[in-house]
Parts: sequence; C-alpha cells; structure tokens
Amino acid sequence: MQVNLLGFEWKIKGDRAKLVDVKDLFAHITSNHGTEIKHKGHNRLVYVGETPGYYTGLVLTAKDHVRFCELNRKGKGLQINVREATAGSSLIDFNFFVLNKQTSRGLYQYYKNSCWVTAFGTLCGSMLDDCCEAKMAAQIVAGGGAQTFKEKDLRAIRRKFDGYLESILLVREDDFKKIVSNMTKIKSFQFSMGSVLPEKESWFRPLKGVSQSIRHQVSFYKESTLQARRKAIFDVLGGDNKGHEKAKIDKAAVHGVDHDGLSRTIFLESNPDFFGSYDFDEVAGGMNIQPEDFHKSAFMSKLLMVADQHPRFLGAKTK
Repeated sequence: MQVNLLGFEWKIKGDRAKLVDVKDLFAHITSNHGTEIKHKGHNRLVYVGETPGYYTGLVLTAKDHVRFCELNRKGKGLQINVREATAGSSLIDFNFFVLNKQTSRGLYQYYKNSCWVTAFGTLCGSMLDDCCEAKMAAQIVAGGGAQTFKEKDLRAIRRKFDGYLESILLVREDDFKKIVSNMTKIKSFQFSMGSVLPEKESWFRPLKGVSQSIRHQVSFYKESTLQARRKAIFDVLGGDNKGHEKAKIDKAAVHGVDHDGLSRTIFLESNPDFFGSYDFDEVAGGMNIQPEDFHKSAFMSKLLMVADQHPRFLGAKTK
C-alpha cells in the first residue's frame, strides 16, 4: 500500500476572518491535545506543533473494532487467523501534515481508508467553530455577561463570528478532471487567465501593464445538467473538438458536492511537481512514538524536507 502526499489550502471565510486566524486555531488545538473528538463516526485526536516556517501536525483515528484477520501461508495450505488488539488499545490510522504559516498551503500524508484530506478540513473547521464560540463567550463575559445585553446586541456579536474554514484540495490537471467527473453536483467554476486571446484584447487594454491576471467566476443555469456543466468546464480548460483554441488558464477551481455529500472546492494546480509516494510498511515502521512527540518522527522530518523543496507551491497563495 502506498502513502501519498497531497496538496491543500485553507481559507477562513466570512466575517470571522477579521477576528480569528490559523494561529488562533492551532492555539486552540494545542489546548486540547489528547482529547478524543467524535467526528464522522470515528474518534480522532489532533496533535500540533510548529517550526519557524510551518505549523506541523498528526491526526490519529481510532478504529471502533479490536479484531483483525490475517492470512497465513503455510506450505501448500492457507489459514485465516483472527487476532485482537491488546486490552486498552485501539487500531489506528495516522496522517501527518505541514502548513505554511504565511500562505495556509500545506502537504497532507494520506493512504487508503485513512482520514481523507477534506474530512481533516471539516474536523479542523469544527475546532475553529469551538475557538470562535470561546472568543464570543469571552467577549460577552467581558461586557458584563449575557444578562446585560439586549438580544439584538447578542445577535450582532454572533454575526461577527459567522463563517467557516474552507479546505481546498490542490490537484494536477489529470486528477482534477477525474475528481470533477465524480462530483454529484457542480455549483460554480472560477478561473483566471494570464493572457487574453487576440480578438478580446481591446476589452482589457486599459488594464495592460497594471494587472497580473484576469479572473472570472461562472455560475450555471438551474436547468443545466451536470453533464453539460462538466463538458463546459473541460472545454474551457482543454479546448473543444471544434478547433477552438485552448484558453490560457493560470488557475481554476470547481465548487461542488462529492459522492459522500461533502461540499468540496477542487483547485487546479499548474505546478507539475509530484509531492511524493512512500511504502506504508516503511512509514508505519517508524511510528513507535508518543503522539505528542510526533515532531521527532522520521516521517515528520521527511515531510518538512519535501515542503522545503517546493517553495513555488507552498509559497504561492491562491487569489
């Protein structure tokens, strides 16, 4: 089984972006080290740390079963054996991550059936909600308590913390098309252009010399089918079969819903670099650690090294 490194980006959306940031989120997670969080039917734990340039972390997902099967090959026969985790222990999945402090872009280590990167995003989003609740409660207490506020003033305080954490998966063009093809709903499409087709240049001539890119956001008619939306997006990205020129797209993103019913934003990353693939047994062999000491693990060191090798990716913030 392979362990892969995926690219992702976080954005705090809504009014809360003026009041909290990723630093606040990591401070909140640190204060809850060792606390199991019920999330999507699993018990998860999140441990975080930091280096001068990155936030670092480890996600542990405890399985709800203690027995597992193995196939024993003895001579010409095969034998299925059932084994059980020791008393007080749980089978777990593990996922390391790093996040650039300046851009909120990061790398996430994933293998099949472990915590998917967007599920990790919703987990951290729920912890950001808790962080905002704590800040909101502190603001109310500082003002003399809820009893001293009118209801409209309490609503105004709550509105200031409206918002959510958006987790964006960054993928290459071939993977981008596969993921978009598997979406059950496509809500919108955004893209930016580094240059303009000759017949459109007069429209944007006033911006020449002062603009870095041209950005468009596309919404769809309600009656347009999922298939028609997919085709339109792919034709813009790759040119259609009628000889139309391929658009010079710098960046593109599709917002939709996946097969699990999760709202997802998929960002097309033009960086051709592949972030890494490793053997699971080799990575798991270095996991004899205390969770709070994850930063001392061999794979965490490797992940930081890979991050340093991709400044163009981690140092570029999407617009």
